[in-house]
Amino acid sequence: MLTGLCTNHTLTQELVGETAIPGLHSLEQVSTAEGIGSLSENVLEALQEHPQVAKEIKKVRRETRGEKKKRAMAVRQKQLGALGMHTNDKGQVISKSSILQQITELVEESGLTCIICREGYKFEPKKVLGIYTYTQRCLLEEFENSSRKQQGYSTVSHFNVVHFDCHTAAVRMARGREEWDSALLQNASTKCNGLLPLWGSHVPESAFASCLARHNTYIQEATGHREYAVYKPYMLFWALVDLIVTVQFSHVPDDVSLSLAEYIRHNDTQLLETGEKMLQKFQDEYLVCESLAEFVDVAELHDVTGPDVTAFLENLFNSIPS
Repeated sequence: MLTGLCTNHTLTQELVGETAIPGLHSLEQVSTAEGIGSLSENVLEALQEHPQVAKEIKKVRRETRGEKKKRAMAVRQKQLGALGMHTNDKGQVISKSSILQQITELVEESGLTCIICREGYKFEPKKVLGIYTYTQRCLLEEFENSSRKQQGYSTVSHFNVVHFDCHTAAVRMARGREEWDSALLQNASTKCNGLLPLWGSHVPESAFASCLARHNTYIQEATGHREYAVYKPYMLFWALVDLIVTVQFSHVPDDVSLSLAEYIRHNDTQLLETGEKMLQKFQDEYLVCESLAEFVDVAELHDVTGPDVTAFLENLFNSIPS
């Protein structure tokens, strides 16, 4: 009815335009089954026949659009902020964090890369890379004219590179498999039993030294060649038995099986004295040995090993059947 009253009637248009435009504009945005929004819009369209009223209607509608745009921008800024981004004065979206900047700077690794994570020293400069290797004992000269042929060690590689951390994680995930059975999958199905570290320019010395020690352990396990520290407990046990025989029971007659028990029964004071002497020698001289050569000097075994202890040890290992 109001639409009909306003149509082609200037006085009604002016009267309604002075008081009802904001209300009608609010109602035209409402969506109901009764069509209140459409009816209100029809009234406003009829009012626009009046030039002055039409300007007022456009002004109200423009203000509403501006307010909606402002609210939309506020929501957008909130969502961008949650993503670590914002807009500048020109309306361009800029990242607050360095993530997008890092993504734009991503380039292909130009050097060695891990076979598992595909990253190298460019993007992981402090993580140690290593090369899968395979080491085994072998004859140094196959046609050597000797009954006891010299043996050495052979190391080969398929040159597949992997981070020590990635190798460890892969082994941990492959439950039920031995370490090198798991590594076989990363090493192009090629046998391996070692991981030789590569010292990158930014890799800490302590990290490289730790990985190198780990590599040495791998080689020792693969070849059966152990360092003095591995054999030290057994050599100390031998030294203790030798001291018991040569120091504590040095006065026991040759027929030990018959007289040892009698000797112990009747020489408790002497046994206490020699026991202290033996323990003191064991602690002060044997326990402090740091190398096989030093142990041989203390035990006076040069008549057994000869002057070159290292050569003696190598010949001893080489004589063991592979």
